[in-house]
Amino acid sequence: MNGQGATGKHEQFRDGNGILDALKPVAVIDIGSNSIRLVIYEGLNRDLSPLFNEKVLCGLDRGVARTGSLEEEAADRALRAIKRFFMLSEQARVSSVVVLATAAVREADNGQSFLSKVEDICGDKVIVLSGEEEARFSASGIKSGFRNPVGCVGDMGGGSLELVALGMGKEEKGTTFPLGGIRLREVTGGSISEAANISRLALKRSKVLPLLKGKVFYAVGGTWRTLARLHMAEVGYPLRVMHNYRIGGPQFRNLCEMVERCDLEMLAGIGDISKVRQALLPYGAAVLRQIIEIGEPAEIIMSALGVREGYLFELLSRDQQSEDALILACKKLCRLRSRSHRFAEEIFEWSEKVYAIIGIKDTPEQKRLRRAACLISDMGWRAHPDYRGEQSLNVIAHAAITSIDHPGRAFLALCMFYRYEGISGAHPGSRLREIAGPENIDLARKLGSFLRLAYVAGASFPGMLSQMTPIRKDNRILLKIDSSLLSSMSEKLPRRWQSFSQYCGFEGVISEG
Repeated sequence: MNGQGATGKHEQFRDGNGILDALKPVAVIDIGSNSIRLVIYEGLNRDLSPLFNEKVLCGLDRGVARTGSLEEEAADRALRAIKRFFMLSEQARVSSVVVLATAAVREADNGQSFLSKVEDICGDKVIVLSGEEEARFSASGIKSGFRNPVGCVGDMGGGSLELVALGMGKEEKGTTFPLGGIRLREVTGGSISEAANISRLALKRSKVLPLLKGKVFYAVGGTWRTLARLHMAEVGYPLRVMHNYRIGGPQFRNLCEMVERCDLEMLAGIGDISKVRQALLPYGAAVLRQIIEIGEPAEIIMSALGVREGYLFELLSRDQQSEDALILACKKLCRLRSRSHRFAEEIFEWSEKVYAIIGIKDTPEQKRLRRAACLISDMGWRAHPDYRGEQSLNVIAHAAITSIDHPGRAFLALCMFYRYEGISGAHPGSRLREIAGPENIDLARKLGSFLRLAYVAGASFPGMLSQMTPIRKDNRILLKIDSSLLSSMSEKLPRRWQSFSQYCGFEGVISEG
């Protein structure tokens, strides 16, 4: 059964089997102008975790600008991919398969014939998005993956470019331009300079770009993500995480100009990129450079989420949309990898009391990250004790989580490292600490020390931390423990309490409550 448009209800998704019992997997087959992609998500909720993700570069838009029709070879390859993807979706026992189609199919003279064949394979209607709908769903994808995004969203595919303003008090209808990579290559006969000229003339008419000056441009699309990968390689960036990767507007403009003009083989990291994708990079660079020069954004932020995620986001209720995707993701990790999810929640509740007594004043975002860290604080327990810190750091640093920037991601990873390794022993890599920044490093050491304390105090069993009350007396912090528990406390507890208290500038004392 297909989705029934953005206004449909998620009750349409029938029973399925997710990794977590309450989740029912959903599949999206995205028929783009350059690639056909299948993503099977773990469930329809605020945290869209992919169970399976595969694409086939078919180049459906190739020939559309020249002949007005989809080329037979590209269409046949796309149909083979769709047939395989639908079979895999059935094998995964998904609750629903949503099939979306964009510019190439929408504009081709033989697009309807192609759609009929797709519908024969999938057994239901394909949702053909207008350019305005593509822009809207791209913007919703950004809403899904970022906290309170403000700026302009651009989604560049093989056949078109969509632009839309977001969160600036002037919500514009999305605008579509025939500035996809394949389309530009065809209409210019392979001339990069001509592609830049065409892009500039078209984008000067945009009503969105004048709103962009000094703000953020959210970049969606495989070609632009590939450009960002080149930037990562050029600067030696330590995290291979594309979502929320940030580049200053002038720096990205310089990279785009270089890609337009130089031999691609000279670029660092180019060997990891397919020849098919390499061929479109100069056109993506030409379009993005014009956006930067006309709009003058302060920075470019890369997004791994776009139309697919935006479409599913709009199926959620308002209450579901308002949920915190990071906290939801950490709750999932907690249930999958921790010994007790109840104890993880109790750690956060206990941290509220301890932090208040000590006088640690978190910002709302720091408190949010502290809650996330508490939820994932036991994820390394199955590993060998000698490697728990390093493994947990690497898992969190590179986890498929959204609604968190890279400094926040580095903070959580460092928290896990210090939680297992302590704050006086080994040190994590300097580049990750550089991303986190001095303030986050200090907060991570403090929270890591607290988490080490909590797991000794409560032994990962619910119900114990509530019987331990912190009290402040001058420069001392007393931990009053119920008399029924005090005699059975771990010998490590006084040392852990003193270590944490000292790091916060106090003397730590254990007493009977």
